Amino acid sequence: MARHTVADITVADLRTVNSDTTITDAIEQMFETGSPQLGVEANDELVGIVSHRDVTRVLHLCGQIKQEDSVLEKSITMAVNRSYGLVEPEDSLFKLFDELADTPYVIIDTGDSQKILRDVGLHQFLEDEIKEFLLIEEIERTIRDIFRETVEDELDSKLKETFFSLDLRTPSRLEECNFRHYSIFVSDNWGAFESQFEHKRDFVRELIDRVGEIRNQMFHFRDLDDQDTLDTEFVEFAREHLNYIYDERVTG
Repeated sequence: MARHTVADITVADLRTVNSDTTITDAIEQMFETGSPQLGVEANDELVGIVSHRDVTRVLHLCGQIKQEDSVLEKSITMAVNRSYGLVEPEDSLFKLFDELADTPYVIIDTGDSQKILRDVGLHQFLEDEIKEFLLIEEIERTIRDIFRETVEDELDSKLKETFFSLDLRTPSRLEECNFRHYSIFVSDNWGAFESQFEHKRDFVRELIDRVGEIRNQMFHFRDLDDQDTLDTEFVEFAREHLNYIYDERVTG
């Protein structure tokens, strides 16, 4: 699996204004373009970044000396934040982490243009990347909770009984099981699970097996083409169904 680089993150172009732009004009441009921040240039060189927050801070500070109205016609450089990092598209995400740890903004120089990234953009990217991992982790916790609630004190012995004669590693405790174990355990001990899974043994077995397949695709870093893209909707469906089963058992 190829490592992620800065180029994998969707980022916005950096819109810029000249250093002689007034604070009022800069604010108006932010609203007109929908840009939460602007680059500020002097002599065609980037000297810093200005955002809504930077402007608000300057106005608040000038308000303490009752000069907030007059400052609106001053140069935007009064509010500029000169702390920003620089990265290139081929840089690793680790370099991006380091830059954002020290500065609120990172400028990405593509050669043809400059783009800007805040930590919130990186957070969204990471959330999208690990969403399936978190969903599957929740599914596994729910399955284990259902097993514990259903089999209770006999769980360890039932695990040994179920897998001892099979050509499959025999787990000594629930934490050693994988999704294949979960599927077989439900099927072979159906009498204990039948009522809560609404008499749908094949459905439950296939559901768990499919989640296990998706989990293996992720954790083994298999290359996936467009037709084999991880099915987030299926994982979400499995999570909702199993959570419903568990909640019904607890509250019922």
